Amino acid sequence: MPNFRIGSCRIDAQPYLHNHVHNTKQIIITLNYLINSIDKTKYNLIHNSILCDSVIENIRNNLKNANNIIIEISSLKLWKDTNHNYIHWGNYNKDNSNYYENISEEDFMNDLYIIYEILKDKNIIFVSHINLPLNNFNNMVECNGETRWLSNNFINKKERGCEDKIIKLHEIINIQYIKSRQLIERYIDNFIQKYNQTNIIHIKPYYILKSYALHNNNTDLNIFFEINNNSIDTNHYSEVGKRVICNYLNSIVI
Repeated sequence: MPNFRIGSCRIDAQPYLHNHVHNTKQIIITLNYLINSIDKTKYNLIHNSILCDSVIENIRNNLKNANNIIIEISSLKLWKDTNHNYIHWGNYNKDNSNYYENISEEDFMNDLYIIYEILKDKNIIFVSHINLPLNNFNNMVECNGETRWLSNNFINKKERGCEDKIIKLHEIINIQYIKSRQLIERYIDNFIQKYNQTNIIHIKPYYILKSYALHNNNTDLNIFFEINNNSIDTNHYSEVGKRVICNYLNSIVI
């Protein structure tokens, strides 16, 4: 049975889930509904579209029959409505009545254990968000409190949503990683080290891309990311990048 993927568009989770999930709470709700048939209301709240029963049953069977469950965790943000229910990120801030908060390390670790308990009879492959060291690229900039863009041609502040000032690349120094993504990596690593289970591994996408680039004698990693407004978006892969990541994930044997 092919691997089952749960996460975002980055790992092609769309064929399974129709809508993407990004944080540990959404992942737990999804797994509980698909495997244990509980919390349907919660499941619907964290997805933008409600799937028909036949599609859900097909997804459920794919998950139950898979040996390897690939789980991408790409955010520490927990999006909620006014009743404190978890919601899909796309519904955040639509009417100013919802909000988000950042999950704590303790809560994150507890969630990983819950995920493990739900899936303990399967192999679990955690995939963290793409995290790029500065010395392999031209520039990183900090925008709205989150560092995520690389560019040779950072032209207009409006293109990046920065309303306070135009970011000058030469003024940005000592920025190595996106903090939230580095925390995700650290939390997952700490969890695996703590519980030392042989059926759990952690994949860090940057190293897959770097290895592929070196093996193919092309160290210009720019080809692995989308180009938006003449800049490289480190939030999403290009079709090449997605293919490299997904091919690698499909090849994993635990």
